[in-house]
Amino acid sequence: MVGALLQSPPKLSIHLNEDPIEFRGLPSESSGAVLKGHLQVYLPQPTKIKSLVLSFQGTARTWFLSTPSNSSQNFIDLISHQFTFLESQDKLHALAQGNHMYPFELILPGTLPSSVTSDHLQVIYRLKATLQRNLWRTQTCNKVVNLGRLVMPSNPSLVETLECEGIWNDCINYSLQAEKRILSLGEDFNVNLQLMCNDPSIRIKGVTASLRQVLVIKPAAMPPSIQEHGTINQLLSRAMHRLDFRARSDQQTELHFTLPIPHPCCDPTALYTPHCSTSNDLFEITHNVKLSIAFITSHNETKSFSIKVPIAILSPSWESTTEGLPNYSQHQFTRVIESNALSLPPPSYEVTSGMATPLEQVPTPRRLHQRRSSEASLPSYDDQVVRGLLPHVPINLRPSSQIYTGENIKAN
Repeated sequence: MVGALLQSPPKLSIHLNEDPIEFRGLPSESSGAVLKGHLQVYLPQPTKIKSLVLSFQGTARTWFLSTPSNSSQNFIDLISHQFTFLESQDKLHALAQGNHMYPFELILPGTLPSSVTSDHLQVIYRLKATLQRNLWRTQTCNKVVNLGRLVMPSNPSLVETLECEGIWNDCINYSLQAEKRILSLGEDFNVNLQLMCNDPSIRIKGVTASLRQVLVIKPAAMPPSIQEHGTINQLLSRAMHRLDFRARSDQQTELHFTLPIPHPCCDPTALYTPHCSTSNDLFEITHNVKLSIAFITSHNETKSFSIKVPIAILSPSWESTTEGLPNYSQHQFTRVIESNALSLPPPSYEVTSGMATPLEQVPTPRRLHQRRSSEASLPSYDDQVVRGLLPHVPINLRPSSQIYTGENIKAN
């Protein structure tokens, strides 16, 4: 009896053939992906086991502080499936000493949202193995499954070099150039800015470049008490140039900025992990670069205006097939904003184990929230060309429906 109590417990481990798992195509056209791997059970001595199961769960959770002492949250069950390797029965399963492998395979619906963790939203998928023995504590093992998405960008402008120029309020000429608008996590975004003042009384004080990630939580994922969507704006990178505003302002000023795109954290469920640009029924993630130009007017007042352009951040595994496409005008994708400022902005797939089906009792994201008819997706394209190449970029990437020019901006 004492020797049995001193026996080492079984050891469980979950191994995936692919991690992360990538969906291919938009949610409306994706055929899904395969969750495939094996559960390894190591028994240090012959063991009698009551049951051995592996469950797969996908959930979305949102939470918001409604009052200082109360919070609103919402849970959505996205998918649930269980693999039963050793079924519970009166007679125990006798297993020999050593390693035991239990393969599993499951089709994941293409409508599932990708994994994400942010301030008020978490979409997470987990595998949990449970081994039960009589008179012994239950052994468990958990593993997070990360889901991503690969698809062609829906905005043709994003596959081209970034070249835009204009004039602010007939006073300051600007020209913006960057090699590309589609980048991978971990890359550097390099941009060149040229400025020249037409009014000699205006002096450029400095320029700040910032890279931001914007997460919009759609109403389908919001708590029932909150009817509007939620927006989370996160700064990923920033760079700044301070200029000698006492120098002549009628000469051209050339500035270069390097904005590093952070690598994903070792833990993809960490709170501030940068995510790829994506969109689904629950949330949308976009990225943009904003250049804020601070200047001093003839009345010695400090003001600023901003140039804001959308970019796409994709998975490091993507491969570009867009070289050689014709250039498109970039002006309609650029937003210029003026604001007062006292100083510069601060730095700062058939399966033997079963098919995965969404829960019948809980609405799926597709049932919860249908896409608006105005958000037309891309037409079908050759799967041999597209498959496995580019992650999803949200359909609506224009930062505004209005283009701000010198005629419709009033100086403060």
